[in-house]
Amino acid sequence: MNNKTSIVYDKNTVEFITVSAEFCGFLERVESMKRKSFVDKILKLLPLLYLKASLLPEFARIDDFNPETFVTEGDYERVRQSVMQLLGDKDDYLDVFLDDMAYSDTPIRQSISECLADIYQPLKDCVCVYQLGFEQTMNDALLLCRERFAEYWGQRLVNAMRALHDVKYSFNSYTMNRSALMAGTAAVEDSAYLKETTAKIVATRERTKQVLAEMGFQFPDSKSNFLFVTHPDCDAHALFEALRQAHIFVRWFDAPRIRNYLRITIGTDAQMDALFAFLKTYLKK
Repeated sequence: MNNKTSIVYDKNTVEFITVSAEFCGFLERVESMKRKSFVDKILKLLPLLYLKASLLPEFARIDDFNPETFVTEGDYERVRQSVMQLLGDKDDYLDVFLDDMAYSDTPIRQSISECLADIYQPLKDCVCVYQLGFEQTMNDALLLCRERFAEYWGQRLVNAMRALHDVKYSFNSYTMNRSALMAGTAAVEDSAYLKETTAKIVATRERTKQVLAEMGFQFPDSKSNFLFVTHPDCDAHALFEALRQAHIFVRWFDAPRIRNYLRITIGTDAQMDALFAFLKTYLKK
């Protein structure tokens, strides 16, 4: 290798290094960013990075030893911690694209911050070697980065992009953060507590069905923790607003087929008694 016609100066190679350097620099500046601007930018960088990596030419190894590495454990942790703190409860997601899934039917909890740090490490090492300008080590660094893209960090990139897409576009109010996942796991593992709590909810639900039916409410039968109710003499939206004013919270949906229904979640006996008392007074007006 002796001039700028070398494969390490190929157009696709240079573009890959350029995008990789931008990606690494971006992650190193996370602490100064807002979550929204970070998510918007990273969702543009990741697909571009995947494209440029997939267009890299094939490299033939020159040296017997791998090139020098530059990313320390401390560097890795700084990037991971910065992203984790920025994303907060949005950092965790459930992953099924893992080798361990061959032994489990349960999705495995992963984090966006760890995915991005796993991508950062090989890219930063490659960029640092490339910037030194020694063609033999540049060649081998690119070869190693390309191999690891196929074997590992390319999949991590796709996984992170899927999870970040949910962060940006999901408006699901039932997403689970780290604390919710831990609490849910503990509840399921305590079978006695689970059975006791389920029995209480079922008993309260059945009592709620009876009381609401006596008031004239109509609803399909439910085996879940909520009832979907309507009343022939009562506008659901007006009732929803009245309940909210009384700090009793149910759900109303502005959709044609279900506009006159309310979704009532089964609470404690005391909470349901408060609802019954309010409804009895409201229906007398």
